Amino acid sequence: MQRLTGNHWVTHVALVMIAYFAAAWVISRTNAGAGPRLSAQRLVKLVVGGVIGGVLIILCFYVMAD
Repeated sequence: MQRLTGNHWVTHVALVMIAYFAAAWVISRTNAGAGPRLSAQRLVKLVVGGVIGGVLIILCFYVMAD
């Protein structure tokens, strides 16, 4: 990664931004350009699930590192 931009963090940020904009573009194209239709309850469940999933992923990295 360091060979691509001279710094591995710059490459990491560039890849994350590309993935973010690609996902946002794909999601925005759903429902004839109006975006996905979610109820408030479904949105809360998705956000809570994402936070719990992220915490579990980070915990797994810490457990594997020790």
